[in-house]
Amino acid sequence: MVLTTDNGLHFISSLGNPFPNGVAEAVGAAAGPQTYLGQGFTFFNQNPKIPITMRWEASIQRQFKQFVLETAYVGSKTNHIEVGRNINALPAKYLSTLTTRDDTYNNLMTASISNPMYNLVPGNSQGIYTGTTTSRQTLLSPFPAFGSSAINTTEYTGYSWYHSLQATLTKRFTKGYTIIGSYTFSKWQQATNLLNASDLAPVREISDSDAPHRINISGVWALPFGKGRAFGNSSNGVVSRLIGGWEVSGIWSIQSGFALPWAT
Repeated sequence: MVLTTDNGLHFISSLGNPFPNGVAEAVGAAAGPQTYLGQGFTFFNQNPKIPITMRWEASIQRQFKQFVLETAYVGSKTNHIEVGRNINALPAKYLSTLTTRDDTYNNLMTASISNPMYNLVPGNSQGIYTGTTTSRQTLLSPFPAFGSSAINTTEYTGYSWYHSLQATLTKRFTKGYTIIGSYTFSKWQQATNLLNASDLAPVREISDSDAPHRINISGVWALPFGKGRAFGNSSNGVVSRLIGGWEVSGIWSIQSGFALPWAT
């Protein structure tokens, strides 16, 4: 349905007559290579790669009495992460290089100009062929025959990396209980998004799963009931089985929140 041919200056459709030019019949692939002209579409990368993760660790451990202290450095790197790319995005050479908002540039690129593709492909109902005007940046795209529509595919240039310092103190199981406390200080970064659709490589940023600080405390207490314990040591076999062998365990965790995903 075509609403306007001049970017909203005048409307040719209405609720009473939503299809003033009739309804175009589906032609399938009869137009051959011109079938998707003016439309956006996504195609599968014919050379997919499997992500590869490498992990390494170095640690040192010291025991004193019933306690064990361990400190470790843990790192990892993942390559070949899938990144989406619009190959019909405005080329980088046409982007403003100012570090502040450039309204003059934005107005220039989005300004309406005469559309040289108007009616160029008879019967094509896409906006780039039915509008008498279009924006300047649409005509500067790599494939203006598809208008401002995206032509999406994927590439495997993304990567992520992780570094952490981990400390664990363990009170080994004695006197009926054990306690483990750990602290992790980490930084997880990634390059899996394009800041501008035409950028050659993804931007390096804090991962949306990064949590810099994490503390865990866990413990197990063997209840002192049943045979060989402080209470019920002399109980018969049936009672000992009912009251003995019970344990209580618990885990307490706290960590930093994830980075805020600011919308653009």
